[in-house]
Amino acid sequence: MTDMTSLKTKRRNTTLPLIRLSLLIPFTRELDQRDIRIDPILDGFDLSLVTLESPDVFAPAQTVYHLLEAMADAADDPYLAVYIGETLDLFSWPVFTDAARQALTFGDFFYRFSAEAGNQASSVRMCLDTDGRHATFRAQRVFEPDMVPAQADAFYVGLFRSIFQRCAGSLWDPGEVRISTCDPAAIPANYHGLAITRGDLRGCTIRFPQAWLSLPFLYEDFKQRTQLDIRYQSPPRSLLESLRHALQPHIHLPDLDAQQAAELCGQDKRALARKLKARGTTLMQEITRLREETAIRALLDTDSSIADIATSVGYSDPSVFSRAFRKWTGMSPREYRKRHTVQ
Repeated sequence: MTDMTSLKTKRRNTTLPLIRLSLLIPFTRELDQRDIRIDPILDGFDLSLVTLESPDVFAPAQTVYHLLEAMADAADDPYLAVYIGETLDLFSWPVFTDAARQALTFGDFFYRFSAEAGNQASSVRMCLDTDGRHATFRAQRVFEPDMVPAQADAFYVGLFRSIFQRCAGSLWDPGEVRISTCDPAAIPANYHGLAITRGDLRGCTIRFPQAWLSLPFLYEDFKQRTQLDIRYQSPPRSLLESLRHALQPHIHLPDLDAQQAAELCGQDKRALARKLKARGTTLMQEITRLREETAIRALLDTDSSIADIATSVGYSDPSVFSRAFRKWTGMSPREYRKRHTVQ
């Protein structure tokens, strides 16, 4: 068996499994079209639309999986994700933009897509294997989730069914495709005639004729009326960087302690503490450092009041915030802004 993409790794995963939140925009748009309020759903995860639509905000993969399930529940539609996947405007979803624009063949697209997916999430490893007759595409999680991420897998099934059928054209034969997913119940029965079986929690696999890899991938066939052309920051690769990305949307919480922070990161508190100790720091030190950095950016890059900045980093009392800021920097927030702002 040949690993065509060289995307498998034996290296131990040292970062938190994160997913770029803006990848969920197609879901919020679909709920909006169905007149379902998204704000109450996001509130349950201490998130907002502004946070979700920011291109460089990441969240723990388990948070994203739970959020997708909550969206399907709110829509009272167990097939929400598979529908969104199969009707997605390819170029409104950034993970595909560069891959599809440059791909020459179906196989080339899979290679490029797998590489680009690494810029969108650190929670999944993708590979494409061949055995001379069949090709198998695998999207495998780097961790064992604490729930069944049915909607996450169903999205990929709907998405790739659409792409496969477009690329294969007259050669399309659903009988030649085998799919395994963590929960087939999230996909309609006899879905486009595909054989779908239950796999494990680690992800989904799609097997198809290897000959399809040589089919041309026609950019114009997938291009639709709108196209998103935003350059995204790659997901964090170090533990400390990924920790900060995961906690950034929650730094306004005044009672954010080590236990809550670990839960927000989808990590066991003690296990995370050991990892941080090996790096010479603690969870509370990282929370404090993140509050300081966020406050400094707000002082220098915005006109927000000291009171508003205090609230944004978890201090309900501006005087308590000012004392903490002086401890961090040796000066008050007002003095810091005056000294470091170009007049």
